[in-house]
Order: sequence, then structure tokens, then C-alpha cells
Amino acid sequence: MKQNKQAKNKIIQADVKRNYTTELAGKRDDKKIKRTSNQTSEKITTLDKFKLFLGLVVLGLGIWGYYHFNGSNLLSSNTNSLLSYLCPILGVFVFLSIVIYGCSFGRDIINYIKEATTELRKVVWPDRKTTTRMTMLVMFFVFILALFMWISDAFIQWVLYDIILRR
Repeated sequence: MKQNKQAKNKIIQADVKRNYTTELAGKRDDKKIKRTSNQTSEKITTLDKFKLFLGLVVLGLGIWGYYHFNGSNLLSSNTNSLLSYLCPILGVFVFLSIVIYGCSFGRDIINYIKEATTELRKVVWPDRKTTTRMTMLVMFFVFILALFMWISDAFIQWVLYDIILRR
């Protein structure tokens, strides 16, 4: 009987020790994963910075093109040339394309918008009658609050000007 209890205790202790070491190893693995993900995000961030810089250069060229082609110059004598209006539009379009589709934070924004629209589809919107009733209730309480504030203001004005200052 004692031997069975001792054997069971040894098995339990071995299980506890194994679970504890597995748990510690899991925590170590989590730390390694976090370190490697931070390292890769630094590389991506540097690449994203370059892409963002490239997009800003294109945007600057678009703005420069507007002012360059807007005045009279060697290429065209018309001050309202079509090219002067297309340059900034094209520059903004290319800049946004680089930021949204080329950079990781642009993809994160797109994923966020997709998830938000998915969640919005799950919302149960109230019917027209409930919406009207709640709107009327809010308007009623706003009216009551405005009336209370007007009465409070009139009372404070009466106390200050008529009683204290005696004008």
C-alpha cells in the first residue's frame, strides 16, 4: 500500500516537473518569436520608409508639374494646359497607390477596413419605429436640459445682479 502511494507520488511529481519545464520552454519560444517578429518588422519598416519616401518624391513631382506647366513656358503657351492639372492628380494617385498597396501599414489599413465592414454587416439595426421613438426621447431630454440650464442661468443672473450688486 505504501509502495503504491510512493509510486503514485513519484509519477505525480514527474508529471508536475514535465509540465513545468514544458511551460517554461513555451515561454522561451514565445520570447524567441517576439524577438524574430520585431527583427523582421524593423526590416519591413526600413523598406516601408523607402517606399514612403519614393511616394513623397512622386507627389512632389506632381506638385512641381502643376506649377511648371501652369505658366507659359517653352512647351505650351496656354496657361491652363491640361498637363498642369493632370500632374498633381497623377502624383496623388501614385502616392496613395504606393502607400496603400506597397507598404505594410497600408495593407494593415485595408485589412482593418475589411474587418470593420464585416463587423458592420453583423450589426442588427433598429427598425424605423424604434429609431423615431428613441430620437424623440433624446430630443425631449435635450429640451428638458436646455430648459433647466436656462432657468439656472436666469436664477444666477438674478442673484448676482439684482440681489448682490443691486443695480
